[in-house]
Amino acid sequence: MTRSQLQLEWSHLSRHKLLFGMVLLACGLWELIPLQVPVLAGLIVDGLTGKRVSLFGFRWPGLAPLQVLEIASLGLLGLAVAHGVSAYASTFLEARLNRTFVTHARQAVLTKVMGISLDHYQRHGSGELLARALHDPDRMRGFTGRVFVRTVTNAVRDAGL
Repeated sequence: MTRSQLQLEWSHLSRHKLLFGMVLLACGLWELIPLQVPVLAGLIVDGLTGKRVSLFGFRWPGLAPLQVLEIASLGLLGLAVAHGVSAYASTFLEARLNRTFVTHARQAVLTKVMGISLDHYQRHGSGELLARALHDPDRMRGFTGRVFVRTVTNAVRDAGL
């Protein structure tokens, strides 16, 4: 992929900043939520061994081991639900972003093709130009997911570790 293709695709993607941000948020949550499981496991161990119970800097003095286990179990259940919701949201929003991205790219290509001179149509043939106008944007469908979203998601995951 050449630099001009990347710039073209970024210019089309920049029109969908809100949707792109929502995809990044959902993917970031999907990556960061499982990192909280060891924290809750540590809470269970501390509560069962009789050490001071603290979660994210908040201390809970005087909790019985059964209460600590109940709180941590609810936390794990909440993490599982949040992880599932964020996985669904990231998949749904990424598919929507890809669809709108390709639709707008296809419209831009067709607008450009309609403005091409008749000489260009005679040299290359209208069938070839129409096929390229319809199929080239489809090849960009996974671009947002593969390049932009995965890069940012990997950066969030690396920063969270």
